[in-house]
Amino acid sequence: MKQTIDSDSKVTCFLVEVISKESKQVPWSVKIDNQVITDERIIIISIDQFYKIATDQKDAFAKLCKKLPQVIRDVIESKEVEIGFSSETVNTMESLRKVHSDLLKALYYLAFSNYEGFADFAQDQ
Repeated sequence: MKQTIDSDSKVTCFLVEVISKESKQVPWSVKIDNQVITDERIIIISIDQFYKIATDQKDAFAKLCKKLPQVIRDVIESKEVEIGFSSETVNTMESLRKVHSDLLKALYYLAFSNYEGFADFAQDQ
C-alpha cells in the first residue's frame, strides 16, 4: 500500500472494515513510541461508507443486506441449480444438506471454503 500511495499523489487507499463498531471514514493512524503517525491517503472505512462511495448511494450496503435473506431463500428453495464445486445440476436442498445440516453453515462453507480459517467451517458445531 505504501508503494502505491508513494508512486502517485492522487491515490487513496482504503482499509475496509466489513465488521466495524460504527459507520466511519477516518484517516489511518498508528502510535509508535508515543508518536502518532497519520497518512490522509490511507482511509479506514466501514463497509457501509465504502459502498456509499462505490455506488453513490447512501444506503447501498443496507439495501444489499436487506436483499440477502431473500436471495438465500431463493437459492435454497430452487429445485435445480448448479451448486458448490460440481458442474452437474442437482436439487439445492439435497446438495446443501450433504455439506451441513445447518443450511446457513452450508452456504457459508460453499462461499468461503477457500478463505483462511474456513476449511473446517462446516464441521464446526
